[in-house]
Amino acid sequence: RPLPETALTTYACLIEAFAYWRDYQPFQHARARDCLERVLQGDPNFALGYATLAPLYLDEYRNGFNPRPGDAPPLDRALRAARRAVELKPGSARAYQALLDTQFVRRDFKLALEAGEKAVMLNPYDPDILADFGARLVALGEVARGADLLDEASKLIIVRPAWHDFYLFLSAYLQGDLGDAARYASLITSETFPLGLVARALTAAGRGDEELVKRTIDRLVLLAPGWRENPRRELEKFFPAPAIVERLAR
Repeated sequence: RPLPETALTTYACLIEAFAYWRDYQPFQHARARDCLERVLQGDPNFALGYATLAPLYLDEYRNGFNPRPGDAPPLDRALRAARRAVELKPGSARAYQALLDTQFVRRDFKLALEAGEKAVMLNPYDPDILADFGARLVALGEVARGADLLDEASKLIIVRPAWHDFYLFLSAYLQGDLGDAARYASLITSETFPLGLVARALTAAGRGDEELVKRTIDRLVLLAPGWRENPRRELEKFFPAPAIVERLAR
């Protein structure tokens, strides 16, 4: 029996969002966000739709992708979407993952970690959730604990998303394992993932390849000019620990 058209539309929106998290193309971000918003207008009880939409709003803030005049602040929209996902489906690990990410970017770290613990408890076998929670711990300076979760998740994924490889890079880099850091940075091939470009620039700097550093930073600045104007401010959007911001910015 064929699926109804609404189900096909919903599925297409989710695929569009997953494609964005793979490639980080700004046009994919706009298509996924707008598609999910349309679906949720017709189906306001679609919990996974809200959980998928919240991190897209977060990237409006972090990467400056596709702002729209007259919209509420992206962090406010992200919080509304994540909370709605939890209200609709309180047993959903994905809903709590969305709340983890949103509270983290809003810098309410206590609530973020509580949501992360809940997400892992609800589905301890989801490598995406394990890696996401591990990444937040690394960014907060709990490098060893976060690295353990990232490593555990990496064993369950054959082809990791770029953000996962970045946080594997970061945990190795912060622990002084520059060999592993360089290996993980080399796996990030996206030219549109800002943190991936940061990892590749840092690795090139460690090798003394100034020409590659310049090319990589130029690409980063073309994607998001704020990295040239105030790199510390851009880093603070991702990393609350001042020591990490200072080390990467240097």
